Amino acid sequence: MKRSKNISKKEVANLVGVSASSISRWSKHGDFPKPFLLGQNKIFWDKDEVQEWIDNKKKVRGFLGYKPKNN
Repeated sequence: MKRSKNISKKEVANLVGVSASSISRWSKHGDFPKPFLLGQNKIFWDKDEVQEWIDNKKKVRGFLGYKPKNN
């Protein structure tokens, strides 16, 4: 049997390392992949889309504006 690639908000939050409320906020603002509805009250994200988002974030490295002081 093929394992599902659909993951819950809690699983997404654990994968990304942030709170579930951050996932909701990011999705609402378009900064994160959108969830989809499976059934009346079942909201999921596609694991491949989330992983692709993570991979794209890894391409941009550094502190993005933070400049450490030289000693």
